[in-house]
Amino acid sequence: MAATEESVTPRQLVDGFYHGTEQTFVDCSDLSVKGKERRQRLRLVTQNCRGLKKDEDFEDLFSSMRSENVFAACLQETWRDGLEMLDRPGFGTIMMAGKRSQTGRGSLGVGIALRLKGAKAWKDAGSVVHDGFGPCAIAVRLLVQDDLGEDVGIHLLSVYRHNDWD
Repeated sequence: MAATEESVTPRQLVDGFYHGTEQTFVDCSDLSVKGKERRQRLRLVTQNCRGLKKDEDFEDLFSSMRSENVFAACLQETWRDGLEMLDRPGFGTIMMAGKRSQTGRGSLGVGIALRLKGAKAWKDAGSVVHDGFGPCAIAVRLLVQDDLGEDVGIHLLSVYRHNDWD
């Protein structure tokens, strides 16, 4: 895959960026080159969700990922039923694997949330979701480019070990 404007690459070295929902400008002009290089890395996080049952829970997740400039998030304790894939315009894609059916508040469940660039990296890698592991593991492959425009594959796994795991 050749480097193009549409390619997924880490953030460029800049002297500042806009952060958070209020889009506050953060001046980075006094950072060293190494500090600026650190800023351009892809941000991958993990989160115990304690349930993604309501629309508000998803909105909180989307807002948090946007304000923290997260590329991809591995999610645990989603408490969702079965296999799901949700596309949200302007945000990206969430893939989840859970028990066939939940009782009470729910338990288990994992997922991977990809913002727009992450979703593009997933599509560039073939849009494959490895979700045959049960309600405690899900994986995707992402294809990004390094600073030299070379393709770099990332295998992203979200795994959760719970007492109910059979």
